[in-house]
Amino acid sequence: MCDRQDFVAVPPLSGSLTLGMPPAKTAVTVPFAHKTASFGVSNVLDLGSGKGYLARILANGFGLKVCCVDHNRDRLKSSLRVHKLIQQEQVSQTSLGPSGNLHTVAASIENWEEFMDEAARFFRLNTRLGEKELDVAVVGLQLCGDMVYRVIDLVSDCNRPGIRLCEFLVAPCCLHKIVSLRSKAHQASEVCLENIYKDIQEYLVERGFGDVHLGYLNIGYYYIEATRK
Repeated sequence: MCDRQDFVAVPPLSGSLTLGMPPAKTAVTVPFAHKTASFGVSNVLDLGSGKGYLARILANGFGLKVCCVDHNRDRLKSSLRVHKLIQQEQVSQTSLGPSGNLHTVAASIENWEEFMDEAARFFRLNTRLGEKELDVAVVGLQLCGDMVYRVIDLVSDCNRPGIRLCEFLVAPCCLHKIVSLRSKAHQASEVCLENIYKDIQEYLVERGFGDVHLGYLNIGYYYIEATRK
């Protein structure tokens, strides 16, 4: 594992961006958002977006274009409602209008082809003429159990014209639900916390990712980042 501390200091955000977030959720979402923004990629695919806590920060705090994917329509409606409130507040403070940079898709992460069509159309909106390929960062905050492996498979197998899934960032949770390791290097190893993180990193390498890195996020959570070759 890596060195950690209980609370990671990050630059402060506007209070409206963390509206309704429980303290524990804020403690992991804010540093994860800063990490996502550090990629310098303007399009973000947020898998398992929930109530959109991360998406609202990325869209309104960092000006990124974010497509949220979640199977729960009520959570997506809540996400859009709060996003619109933040947009209205920003409009009241400036002459600029809403950016329209957040979109939601009600779908299971497993229905990759179904939601990628819609996501691709959204990312293409208002892009420069002649821009043939768009870079997209794929993120998943608190992906549950084995879902982290499934997302790795989906991203590594995606070869969609005009879209390049270039950056990958996840913060797994509920690791006790993982019953077997996936990488060739760790299949026979004991399923414990340290081995799971090592296994995820090795599995990313085996699936063709590079620059794989494990880092501490906050309050016991770790993130894993990688670049898709």
